[in-house]
Amino acid sequence: MTDTRSNAPFKVTRSRPYERWLDSLLLGCWGLSVFAREKLILSEWTAGTRIGLLEGLRPLDKIIGTSNEWGHVFDLCSDIGQGSMAVLAIFSPFLIKGEINRHRKLPTPWLLRTIRLFRAAAINGVLLEWVRIGVQRPRPYLTAKLQTGNTALAVSDFTSFYSGHTSFSFAALATLAFALRESLSQDPNPKPQDMRVAIMILLLAVTTASATGLMRVLAGRHHLSDVIAGATMGVISGLLAARVNHRARTD
Repeated sequence: MTDTRSNAPFKVTRSRPYERWLDSLLLGCWGLSVFAREKLILSEWTAGTRIGLLEGLRPLDKIIGTSNEWGHVFDLCSDIGQGSMAVLAIFSPFLIKGEINRHRKLPTPWLLRTIRLFRAAAINGVLLEWVRIGVQRPRPYLTAKLQTGNTALAVSDFTSFYSGHTSFSFAALATLAFALRESLSQDPNPKPQDMRVAIMILLLAVTTASATGLMRVLAGRHHLSDVIAGATMGVISGLLAARVNHRARTD
């Protein structure tokens, strides 16, 4: 008897009950992490952790300097880049031919990708906040701020490590790569045109995510090492979310 499993298209499964519980747990942990950051940063309990920490990264951080004149412009560009990555991760796989022809009993593909992106953002958010609590690295602009006589310190002044914009962008990149693979897997023999479109989408996403990180450095919001660490943690978060959420499997 001929085995037809190898020719069966890949499709996305429904959320399982444990996945819905996991979503609630992640959301709760994310909220608690943000609350803890506001309470613990600048407190006496953690005030000593930032002294001398990450000093060895200073040579790396000097590779790219900040721009005081255009800082607000670069800051805005990084916000746009972060939002663009979310849009790419959710909607760009529709450019793959046949992407919208999923099983009609399943939720729409954009909703599945939105859930996966949310999970990646939640995992990254929990990791991000607790790393920031532990490190409490001053932002690059803090020295200039103190030199102007402004001694009113805020929690956000000590959340440089690691970059949230960059980590979210690369988490979206990881989920997008998984979604593109999933879309191409629907066809046992993907057309060369679909492969080219997928590669172009991926290159655009890599460029956008990298530019977002660069903008954070130029805006004076982060050191270069913060951005590199953010990119690494973002990819890890995206891959963890992809492993949990709606895995591709054959009939």
